[in-house]
Amino acid sequence: MRLTPRSRLLALAGLALAPALAAPRLARADLASVRRAGVMRIATTGTRVPWTYTDQNNRLTGYDIAWGELICADLGLRADWSKLDFRGMLPGLLAGQYDAVMSGVTITEQRQQTFAFSEPYAYDDTVAVVRADNARVREMADLRGLVVGAGTGSQQESIAKAIPGVREVRSLPGFTDLILNIRTNRIDAMVTSGLAASHYLATTPNSGLRIAGSGVEPAFQGVVLRKGEPEMEAAVSGVIRARKADGTYRRLFREHFGMDPAR
Repeated sequence: MRLTPRSRLLALAGLALAPALAAPRLARADLASVRRAGVMRIATTGTRVPWTYTDQNNRLTGYDIAWGELICADLGLRADWSKLDFRGMLPGLLAGQYDAVMSGVTITEQRQQTFAFSEPYAYDDTVAVVRADNARVREMADLRGLVVGAGTGSQQESIAKAIPGVREVRSLPGFTDLILNIRTNRIDAMVTSGLAASHYLATTPNSGLRIAGSGVEPAFQGVVLRKGEPEMEAAVSGVIRARKADGTYRRLFREHFGMDPAR
């Protein structure tokens, strides 16, 4: 059958539209859309004890998870958690696969250029952890010449890479991986969350590890959201502020980190 010029144009237009029609539509994370769906899709790593991890029943738990469930409950929503590598979370948020990211993400100026952040719900610093028999390392600067581990894509990884003279920085998926590698001598030290390190040492007798010196670069952590959706940011931040005022923040911090929040 011969196609007329008009028929050919229509056929070409149909081919051009086919990929767009076949591709799944990713809903925006504006508050109205999320309320209509009744679900907030939240991405987390599930590998950062005690921030976000899986328990013996393979269920997500931790400080981030508690806050996410609380925020959703106060907004009349159900939390739908996705567990994935840190490197995929922020691009997934931008692509509309998730409505929020909660994984102990530090609020930095660089990240704020691309993402919106909620009211902070934690305050943490970065520490160096070494084996207890390592008398040489007394502070972060003493890591020069050593092989250092840090969480993939984390603020701690950036800090480790900026330490002058470090021999190598190895990116590892999560806190448990860091502990395994330092205890088996695959790395000489780990640069990690001060809260996570303190919690681990307090709950693990005879760990054979210690924190070297004081923490550096204290910063706030918050829920990561997409820019341009002020209603969502205001709603999430409103819950966090209310829960700070009623004492829930302090209670959750004590429950998961074993101490009062510094800020």
